[in-house]
Amino acid sequence: CRSVALGLLAWCSVALGRVVISQVYGGGESAAAVYKHDFIELFNAGEAPASLAGWSVQYASATGSFRLCQALPNTTLLPGMYFLIRGAGGNTGQELPVTPDLVVALLAIGAQSGKVALVNRSDALGCGSASTPCVPLQMSKIIDLVGFGNANMYEGSAVAPTLNATVAAVRRDGGCSDTDDNLANFAVGTPTPRNTASAVFVCAAVVSSSSSVTPTSSVTVSSSAPASSSVTASSSVAGFSSSATALSSSGDNCCIIGGKHYNADYSNGCQVCDPSRSTTEWSPLTCPHRVCQVGMCNVTTGACDYRPIVCNTTFQCQTAACSNDMCVTSITAGYCLINGQCYADGAHSLNDFCMVCDTLASATSWTVACSSSSTGHCGDGVLDHGEQCDATVHCTNCRCDDGWVPSQPPFNTNCTRA
Repeated sequence: CRSVALGLLAWCSVALGRVVISQVYGGGESAAAVYKHDFIELFNAGEAPASLAGWSVQYASATGSFRLCQALPNTTLLPGMYFLIRGAGGNTGQELPVTPDLVVALLAIGAQSGKVALVNRSDALGCGSASTPCVPLQMSKIIDLVGFGNANMYEGSAVAPTLNATVAAVRRDGGCSDTDDNLANFAVGTPTPRNTASAVFVCAAVVSSSSSVTPTSSVTVSSSAPASSSVTASSSVAGFSSSATALSSSGDNCCIIGGKHYNADYSNGCQVCDPSRSTTEWSPLTCPHRVCQVGMCNVTTGACDYRPIVCNTTFQCQTAACSNDMCVTSITAGYCLINGQCYADGAHSLNDFCMVCDTLASATSWTVACSSSSTGHCGDGVLDHGEQCDATVHCTNCRCDDGWVPSQPPFNTNCTRA
């Protein structure tokens, strides 16, 4: 869980919940499994109730992107309360000893390596691999992150230990150990799933800690606890609190929006916490201009949530360019693009010689040869390539006015009587 240290005056005078990932077990589908099902356990290590509404748990393989996303229910965890999510299962091992609070049949966790994220939104992050690393905006949505085994993302100095079918990654001190370091906070232990009905384990008061997040393939979170601060801090990145608020704000340096605490000037790129305007609502912030990347465009998929899309051509006679954050394609001058094929100006259809690519008439459909602005045929009853139509003899739908019709290619073929 990540937090930002500010002076005492910068915090709302409220007690905060602090939800963390407290246990991960991925051996449920193994031959030597202790339990039949994988599971993830959440824990409220804070001093106040915390709501899971609007959040999600997301899983990715050790080097993959977060695409398996499960929205969490509108459940409030009291301090010291656990929440159990049961995942995919096999035929070996015992049933979980307690009833899961949520069942996700498709949640198949790696038995040895992987990464789990608790996210403050319900849609998939879609990042986390070497080819699609998480950008700062995506990182700001991660409340807690656990990388284990050979995962490429983790908090702190190193990943949590490698697991197997008989052990789980267990957060130390009953779930209370949270210094933003997966290696230090997690130990390999016997899987011990706990749910909302299990005995609560209230943590001692926690001093707020300082964190910095490097949005690279290995997320490193440094942490230090300032001795001058005695206020319980929330899990956050760049000012975002991972916890629900039990009391209302009485200060001027924070906002309480949707039951969550945000420090002044915290922005998601489009909205900002500005206590001078409102302490209970987001204030608008102008979206930053995003320039087009080479071969790509940045497009909005939500409120200033920019995602890159490929901006290149499908056909050789097309050009592509980014315009107003959109990829716009056009047909190259001097070419027609007809039925998925490129033709140079003046080229005839192989199926109907009387049809020609005339870019002045249309660059997307065939033009009747004698109505073409550049070429025409049948003017004198002889099919001459490049012959111009004249004002007295016309070819309508490739049938000469005098009753003659052109025969098929090759060129210079006499017309025959219709």
